[in-house]
Amino acid sequence: MFNISDIFDKYKKAKTPKAEEPKSEEVSVSSVVSRKLEEKNAGASLQLYEHSYRKIKDLYTGLSEGRLRSVSDMQRLSQELMEAMQQEDSGFLKICFSDYPAMEDYLYYHVLNVCIISLKLTSGLGFDRVKKEELALSCLLHDIGLVKDLAIISKPRALTKEEYATVRLHPQSGCEILNRVEPKLSSAVLEAVSQEHERWDGSGYPRGLIENEIVVNARIIGLADCFEALTHPRPHRKKFTSVEACKIVVDEKSSFEARLIKALFEKIGIFPVGTPVRLNTKELGTVLKTNEGSPLRPVVKVFYDVDGKELKEPKLLDLSQSKVLFISENI
Repeated sequence: MFNISDIFDKYKKAKTPKAEEPKSEEVSVSSVVSRKLEEKNAGASLQLYEHSYRKIKDLYTGLSEGRLRSVSDMQRLSQELMEAMQQEDSGFLKICFSDYPAMEDYLYYHVLNVCIISLKLTSGLGFDRVKKEELALSCLLHDIGLVKDLAIISKPRALTKEEYATVRLHPQSGCEILNRVEPKLSSAVLEAVSQEHERWDGSGYPRGLIENEIVVNARIIGLADCFEALTHPRPHRKKFTSVEACKIVVDEKSSFEARLIKALFEKIGIFPVGTPVRLNTKELGTVLKTNEGSPLRPVVKVFYDVDGKELKEPKLLDLSQSKVLFISENI
């Protein structure tokens, strides 16, 4: 295990130049992962991701335009995503932390990404199938109240106080919409939707609930929602790197339950799957897999050598097995 308060000190120390640059050969290179299998899994993940995005957009725009009277599609989609994540989640995580394909549709990608992150956070929390499906559905519906505010949240500038006050009403608006279109919806889902902006220390809204007064699904969604938003751009700002986003979460740690922050760093990582990184050897690659307990030392797939030349065959480096190799930059 690791101490959250120490990880960024370690990262800064790791970035300090060494007298001699270590050679990449000091770590064994693994090529066990079949490229064809990897491409097949990635293709299946992308296909379901795009399908999910379309379903979410149809629901949110349909409710906005008054065309839809049910969220049954989201119930089926939550099951599909939960089952797919149980089988293979790295493909989804890689897509999740990539840039949005279309910035004007960021809300729908955000909702989907929050679902993916939240499901990953449940690993090790003892969630059974029913609880995971309930969480996934809550994620897909958590921003439904924003269908009334699409024009506001799409503005290419920071919101005014009046606009922000309006947007803060979306948890209640979401519950009102859901009660109208799906009166038999689980009370647990409604609680999660209404509480996802509550915070562990009582600083959230709309009711200022604290600690265990907040249902666990709302606590998970709240952290996933925050981290997803930080690691992606918004109409009025650029995205933060994953390291910067983790630092912000640590700075605001009183807002979130400690075990969930630890789960975020262990399951998602300081460098999430797909993050482009530069090693201290000057080699370039992307994070292929996180190492629980060693969030600063994931498995990296290297594509470019120390001179910036593309490798004929990418190589895998497990940084947790090396004392001299480390990530010097999150690029």
